[in-house]
Amino acid sequence: MGRWRGGEWTWVSSRSARGDRVIDPAIGRAVEEAVGARIVEWSPRSGGLTHALTAVATFEDGKSLFVKAATNTRSADEIRREIAFLETVEASFLPKCLGTIGGEHPILLLEDLSLGHWPEPYPPDLSLLEATLQKLRETPVPADLNLPEFEGPSDGVRLGLIDHARGAVPGLVSWLEPHADVIIESAALPSAGGTLIHSDLWYSNLCFLDDRVVIVDWSHARIGSPWFDASTISIDLVIGGRRPLVMEEAVKWASTHLVWSLWGLARGPGPGISDPDLWRSDNLELVDGAAWWVADELGLPVPPVLSDREPGYR
Repeated sequence: MGRWRGGEWTWVSSRSARGDRVIDPAIGRAVEEAVGARIVEWSPRSGGLTHALTAVATFEDGKSLFVKAATNTRSADEIRREIAFLETVEASFLPKCLGTIGGEHPILLLEDLSLGHWPEPYPPDLSLLEATLQKLRETPVPADLNLPEFEGPSDGVRLGLIDHARGAVPGLVSWLEPHADVIIESAALPSAGGTLIHSDLWYSNLCFLDDRVVIVDWSHARIGSPWFDASTISIDLVIGGRRPLVMEEAVKWASTHLVWSLWGLARGPGPGISDPDLWRSDNLELVDGAAWWVADELGLPVPPVLSDREPGYR
């Protein structure tokens, strides 16, 4: 990790999933100036698939905060959208915004959630998570943010299901072909709705505290179905061998995620993905989870496992 000590950077360990990366000292100085205190420790965190730099900064008084800093134009746009969202919406499930730093490469300062529980695994009792999702469904959509509407798989994407499987995961084709028609029909977009949705709600964006669940990374907030976020969490749960959450149109969501994951793998990672290998591994797990969920909802034979996970809860 990189450590900021006495106004000077010392590189301690330079290997990460993204290779060697020296942190720009200008970010540390900007954070110090904004907070009005000297950083005594800087602990980089995994940024997942984003190009944004993420770290926990600890100050002389022992207090700490989470830093999310843009490193290029794409991550700058994402952080600006997240800042606008957090400055507009108030809800107990949002991380506390402690400050922002503007400029070409904006920086977002959030509460440090390092001591919370970050899945995996999900906790045994999901009642607090389900209550949080209900709060999200009830949160008014902020009109002044002009959030885009969520778009589901097009007819072309759905009808190309077998072709996508042949190009991305040929090991699934023999299971998929006899059931393709019913899956394609089921994947017709579930009711759109006008609810505020996170739209990228996987385990990496959930933090469980004693009294609340915090949902982070709001740069892709959308307007859509009230059950979309529950469906992505359900994929996570199925991958981990647990039952999906109870929701409306479950069979449509399961089929939709299978269509999406196969299409995404066939298309390949986009330019905003910082780690293509991790992206492929994650999406192969999504195919496994979605295929198992579809099989259970439609009463189909158990699909073959393609990743190193063992999904399923039967």
